[in-house]
Amino acid sequence: MRILMCAYACSPKWGSEPAVGWEFIRLAAEEHDVWVLTSVRNRSMIEDRGVDRPSRARFRYLSAPMFGGRIPDIPFGEQVYYCDWQRAARREAVDLHREVGFDLLHHVTFATDWMPAGILAVPGVPAVWGPVGGSTGMPPWSQWRWLGARGVCAEAVRGLLTTGMRARYGRAAARRADVTLVQNFDGLASLGAWSGRIELFPNTIIELAGPRGIGETGGTGGSEPGRDDAGLGPVGVPAGEGERRALFVGRLVPWKGLRLAIATIADPAARGWRLDVLGDGPEAGPARRLAARLGVADRVRLRGNVSRAEVCEAFATADALLALGMREGSGVATAEAIAQGCPVVCVDRGGLSVLVDDEAGIRVPVTDRLPAALAAALARVGPRRSPSARWSRARAREQLTRVYAEVAPRTSESEALSSIPLHRPAAPGERASGPAVPRASRPRR
Repeated sequence: MRILMCAYACSPKWGSEPAVGWEFIRLAAEEHDVWVLTSVRNRSMIEDRGVDRPSRARFRYLSAPMFGGRIPDIPFGEQVYYCDWQRAARREAVDLHREVGFDLLHHVTFATDWMPAGILAVPGVPAVWGPVGGSTGMPPWSQWRWLGARGVCAEAVRGLLTTGMRARYGRAAARRADVTLVQNFDGLASLGAWSGRIELFPNTIIELAGPRGIGETGGTGGSEPGRDDAGLGPVGVPAGEGERRALFVGRLVPWKGLRLAIATIADPAARGWRLDVLGDGPEAGPARRLAARLGVADRVRLRGNVSRAEVCEAFATADALLALGMREGSGVATAEAIAQGCPVVCVDRGGLSVLVDDEAGIRVPVTDRLPAALAAALARVGPRRSPSARWSRARAREQLTRVYAEVAPRTSESEALSSIPLHRPAAPGERASGPAVPRASRPRR
């Protein structure tokens, strides 16, 4: 098929959302010809000589009409720039479709359900939107104390902004798309009424590159196209005896829950545990002060930003990961821990509820006594698990291939038959790609 993909965030060298965009391009380009609309700010990384670019992917680099290639230095500057950039993507998509004639549209990043998706303006072409997240709202009021004053204000502003924009942009995208892919159950609840067809698709795509080597979505290491990642080799070592070690991995921003993690370690039920924090951000200072006030400064170590190799080593040797993000869309660090066999203790919210099953760890309901409940869960953590391929690249490839085939069935069938040496002229009025499949009713949760 000829696929037009929007991946504003897209990089073979960065993690998080840019890596998600890059990995979906790689997956689609294994079997299809892909045209990618991405930010001009990604050009140097994509065209670097050391990058193995998919041979069937063509990149179009766009800038925002009002701002060029610079993000404005204003509150929510990235979001303002992105909305303007989507105007350029919309025009480019319509013009490019006249030239190429696409069989399928796919919006990948930003993977948010409250921002515009310009390529969906192309008429008459089957479309996939997502996987998107963002519907997991503010944490319950009982947990606001773990956010701090600035964190509460930021979450309140975000809640107002995203609710209004989701009503304007997200619902329209869900109605236009033939399939909406969402990262978690909150997305199903938020967009299900507006989507003809909707399904879960966590956008965590984990690749193991060998013992203790792990590449997150879109990483430069790991699988080559066509490799089946289901055959994972041994990863990790047995947990150490005596004092046990929990990890906290990610940006140190209020909603990620670092203060909650420290309060958990300070609970009597977590006696014998220490906490290693990998990452940096504005919560580092408040976290140190809280650890000192609770008397656990000697058991909490903030290591700052560390190398990818050190993160891999930590996942391979730790006794548990504390995943406490109050509105995780999916959770790359959590999926990495599961792939390495590191047990996960998480809050039962957002994407964490999807990623962590009973084999991978313990989900803790959000209650008034959350630190005590999390500490009790840590006390129940047993030995390290076996490495898991549940969120591997092979899983994502299989689901994406199925979705594409169901959304544009005639095109997929014609490609499957293309090797047969029989040809006939097109029937009068026959199109190169068939219409979208009939919209199914929303699946039950």
